[in-house]
Amino acid sequence: MPPPGGTMTPIAVPPARMSFGSRIVDTARTLISSVSPTTWFGPMQPLPPVAPPEVKGRAFDYPTGVNLSYIPRGTEPVSFEQLRELAYAVPLLRSVIETRKDQVASLDWIIRPKTNGPNAHKTKAKVKPEDDPASQRVTAFFQMPDKRHPFDTWLRMVLEELFVTDAVTIEPRMDRSGKLFALDQIDGATIKPLIGQDGRRPFPPDPAYQQIIKGVPAADFTSDELIYLPRNPRVHSLGYGYSNVEQIILTINIALRRDIYVLEYYKSGSIPDAFGTTPKEWTGQQIDDFQKYFDALMTGDLARRRGMKFMPGEFKLIEARQPPLKDQYDEWLARVVCYAFSVPITPFVNQVNRATGETLKLQATQEGLAPLKLWLKTLLNRAIWQYMGETSVEFAFDDEDEQDPLEQAQVLTSLVQAGIKNRNEARDELGMAGIAGGEEYSVQLGTGLVAITIPEEPPEPDPMAPGAPQPRQGARQPGAAGQGASPKGGKPKQAQGQPKPAAKGVEFDFSHTGRVYAIGPEPVECLPFNKAAGRRPGPLPFDRPTVHKAVGQLEKRVAAALRKTRAQVLSQLRNADLGKAAGDDDTPLDDQEERERWAQRKAQEVVETLDLSTLTDLADDDTTADLALDTVRETVAQLGVDMPEDLVDQVNDEAVKIAKDRAAELVGKRVLDDGTIIGNPNPQWAITDSTRDMIRDAIADGLADNIGRDQIIQNIEDLTGFDEDRATTIAITEIARANSQAALTTYQGARSIGVKVKKAWIVAPDEKVCDDCTENADAGPIDLDDDFPSGDDAPPGHPDCRCALSPVVEDNDDEGEQSDDDGEEA
Repeated sequence: MPPPGGTMTPIAVPPARMSFGSRIVDTARTLISSVSPTTWFGPMQPLPPVAPPEVKGRAFDYPTGVNLSYIPRGTEPVSFEQLRELAYAVPLLRSVIETRKDQVASLDWIIRPKTNGPNAHKTKAKVKPEDDPASQRVTAFFQMPDKRHPFDTWLRMVLEELFVTDAVTIEPRMDRSGKLFALDQIDGATIKPLIGQDGRRPFPPDPAYQQIIKGVPAADFTSDELIYLPRNPRVHSLGYGYSNVEQIILTINIALRRDIYVLEYYKSGSIPDAFGTTPKEWTGQQIDDFQKYFDALMTGDLARRRGMKFMPGEFKLIEARQPPLKDQYDEWLARVVCYAFSVPITPFVNQVNRATGETLKLQATQEGLAPLKLWLKTLLNRAIWQYMGETSVEFAFDDEDEQDPLEQAQVLTSLVQAGIKNRNEARDELGMAGIAGGEEYSVQLGTGLVAITIPEEPPEPDPMAPGAPQPRQGARQPGAAGQGASPKGGKPKQAQGQPKPAAKGVEFDFSHTGRVYAIGPEPVECLPFNKAAGRRPGPLPFDRPTVHKAVGQLEKRVAAALRKTRAQVLSQLRNADLGKAAGDDDTPLDDQEERERWAQRKAQEVVETLDLSTLTDLADDDTTADLALDTVRETVAQLGVDMPEDLVDQVNDEAVKIAKDRAAELVGKRVLDDGTIIGNPNPQWAITDSTRDMIRDAIADGLADNIGRDQIIQNIEDLTGFDEDRATTIAITEIARANSQAALTTYQGARSIGVKVKKAWIVAPDEKVCDDCTENADAGPIDLDDDFPSGDDAPPGHPDCRCALSPVVEDNDDEGEQSDDDGEEA
C-alpha cells in the first residue's frame, strides 16, 4: 500500500521487452485450461480483465465519485427523514419501539474484571467488581456517560437511533490530559461514511466520515474520532445500516394508510347510518322540507330522541351496512411489527390462554434481548478498551450469565449418570465443596449407579494426631451408621479395634438412606437421632434444585435491598445532626464513661430518625412461599402416606401462610388476615432491627472517639452488614427456616390422618455445633407440637445454623422396640 497521500502506479512492461516465456504465462492467467476452441458447445474463454491491478478485491461496485455526494444516505432508496417520520406516524410502531426501549433500559448492568469470565457465577471469582479499582472507575463514568444524562436515558437515546435509523454515532470527547471525558451522541442522519479506492473505510489519519450541517460538509472525522456502529451494515451500502423500521417499511405504510382510513371515517364519512323512505307521491321539495323538520326535531334534545315519533305512511327504515374498522389483516400487521422487534404480540391480538401468553412473552423477550445485549456490549466495551484504556474490565448485563438452577441440575445429573463427570466435578460447578468418594466415575444402570473406575484413595488422617478434629461425645462417627448393625440387621458393624475416621465435614450420612444433605456455605455430615425406635426417613434433602434456585433468588433480592439501604442511610446521615464537635459546651470531654453514654444517647436519637423503607420491600417476597409448596410435595412423597387432596391443599395453604408471615417478620412487619402488611412490635430476627443496632454502634463509637462526621459516615459505608456475605447468610437461613416449617406442617397433616410421627433435631458431628443445638439433638424425638429445649419448634436455631429437622415414624411392627445410644437394639 502507498504511504498516506501517495498513489500507486503499476509499472507496465512493454510486451517487446517481456520474455517469450513470461508472455505465455501472462496470457495463460486469463485462460481456463479445460476450455478449448474445440470444446463441443463449450463456455468459451472469458474476456481478459481491463481494469488496473489495484482494482482487484474492491468491496463493491460503488458509483463513480460517490464521496462527492454529500447527502447522508443519498444512495439509499429511503432517507433518514422518511424513516423517522414513519416511526412517529404509526402508533402501533411507536408503542413497540418504546416497549423494547423500556425492556433494555430496565436491565441491570455491571462492570467486572475480564478475568472473571462468563462462568464466574459457577466458580468463585478471584476479583469481585466492588474490590477492583478499574471496575469502580468505569462504573462511576457510566453513571452519566455524556455528563448530561444518566445511563438509562443515554441508553434509550442510543436504542432510538438503533431501531429507527441504525446509524448510532458517538463522539468520544477527551479532556486536556487525553483521558476520556464524555461519550456524546451525534445525530447519525448528519454523518456520511467515506470509502477508499477499495470500497472500504479508510484508516487513520485519513478521514472516514463527514458531518453534513446545513446541507454542506462541516467536519471530517477519522475512524478513531467517531464510533459509527450500525447493527446491520451491508457490504454494498457504503456502511449504512438496515434498521428494524426499514425492514418493515411496506408493512408500516399499509398500517399508516389504514389508520388514515379509519380517521377519515370519523371525520368526513359520506355514508349515513340509515335511509328512510317517504310516500312516492312526495315531491323533492316536500322531502327536503321534511328532512329539515326531522333534523330540527332531533337536534339538541337528547331525551326526545328516545320518544315515540309519528311518520308519514309507507315509511321504511333502511340501515346502511358499515364497513368493518378492524379485521384479521390488522392483527397480521401487528404480528409483523412485533416480530420485527421481538416484542410479544399478546396486547394486540385476540385473547389467548394465560400459559400460551406467558410462553410467547418469555420467548419474544429472550430472543429479542440476546442479540441486542450482545451489540450493546460490543459498543460499550469498545469505548472502555479503546478510549478509556481499561482493558482489564468489561461491560456485562448482570443477568446474562445466570443459568436456571433446575436446568443446570438436570444437565449435571445426566452427565454424572453417563460417567462423563464425577460427583465432585459437578459439585465444583455449583460452587460446592467435594464429598468423600465423589472422585469415582459411575454410570446409571437398571440396578443403580455402577462404578467404572476406582481411583486410588488418599491415606486416611490419623484421628489421634495433634490438631485432628474430634467428634462430639455420643455422636455416631461418619460412615458408622452404614457400617454398624441396624435394629433389623443389614450391613455388618465396624470391626472392633478399627479406628473410626475423623469427621471431615464434607458428607451427610443418613444411615440407611445415604442421602447428601447440604446446608450452609459448606456441606457437613449430619447424623440421625439414635435413641428411639422408629423408621427415620431422614431430613428432606436441602441440596435439591428448587432450594438452590430459591437461595439464589432470595440472596439477589436481599443483596439489592442492602445496597439500596446503605445508599439511603448514607444520604440521610449526611444531612443528620451527628452531635457537636469536641470542645463545645454540650460535648463531654473529661469523663470517658460520661462521653460514651452521651454518644450512645446521641446515636440512638439519630438512628430512630433513619428511614429503612428499602428493606421492607422484602416483606412481599414470594420466594420462601414458593419453596414451601415444593417442600410439602417432597415431604408427602418422603413419608410415603396417601394424603387426601383436600388435606394437601390445607397443608399447602398453611405452609404458604407461615412463609409469608416470616417474610414480613424478617423486616419488622406482620401480615393481617386480609393480606395487609403492618408494623410488628415484637418481630424475631428482624434484619431492620439488627441493621439499626449496627449503625447505632458505629455512630456511638465514632462520637466517643471524636473521629468526625466524614469518618463516621465512611465507617458506616464500610460496614460488613451491607455486603454480600450477610445477604448470603440471610438467604440460606431463611430458606432453611421455610424448608423446616413446611416439612413440620406436612408432618402435622400426616398425623391428622393417623400417621404416628414425631420430630428430631439433627446436628453436625463436629466441634462447631453450639450448646443449644446439641441440647436440642439430645432431647430425642419429641411431639410435633412441643418445642425443643432452645424454645424453637424446628431448625434453624440461629443464623448460619446447619441443623435440620427429621421425622421419626413409628411403624406398627416396631412398637415396643427401643434403641440405645449406639444405635443397637436394647
